[in-house]
Amino acid sequence: MDISASAIICAVRNHGETGAIVRAFTADYGMLAGYVQGARGRQLRPVLIPGNVIKGEWRTRIAGQLARLTPEPLHSRAHLLGEPLAIAAIDWVTALTAATLAEGAPYPRVHSAIDGLLSAIELAPAA
Repeated sequence: MDISASAIICAVRNHGETGAIVRAFTADYGMLAGYVQGARGRQLRPVLIPGNVIKGEWRTRIAGQLARLTPEPLHSRAHLLGEPLAIAAIDWVTALTAATLAEGAPYPRVHSAIDGLLSAIELAPAA
């Protein structure tokens, strides 16, 4: 499986010493999980914040295997980390999305709605 798509980071779970398992929501492929090596390093830690938009490349050798994810930042919402209300809203939206949507099922309307909601939170962080 080789997938390259824009995605919203929904969940990041530490795995091993430096890696993390990242769940990201794409418009065409739905929720996808991938292992990011070096995710807790200086370069990737600011990229893998829930709510950020990345261009991800998921690669596997065998179907059913956890993909290796290579993330590239497209849009960062890290400047909202100082706003408690905004970050609470982003955490709630991304955690709810990661917990409720099925893996690999496309939901293009839900993706555009979540992207719009995150953009609205970004425009009015204290409202």
